[in-house]
Amino acid sequence: MFGGNSKETLEERLEKVDQEIATHPLSSPDVKAAQEVVEKEPEVGRESVEAELKQRGLPTLEDLGRLQLKQTYSWGRLHRQRGKLLAKIEHQ
Repeated sequence: MFGGNSKETLEERLEKVDQEIATHPLSSPDVKAAQEVVEKEPEVGRESVEAELKQRGLPTLEDLGRLQLKQTYSWGRLHRQRGKLLAKIEHQ
């Protein structure tokens, strides 16, 4: 096999991409916790969600919106890379 596509090389690249996903702003514990609070919005209403976010010191709805606008492209790119690497590894 060529050096760039050996199973070991692909696994190293996958490990690097997984690390980038783990340290990505959209993977932060605060963002994940805030997203869980936001998911309750249909049942509890926007005002309750905003109050809980503030009380828990989590990013506001506005902060989450800005973060998603800025980071969605890189988040998607990393996950596409990961999928391609997994497919290549599977076919080794």
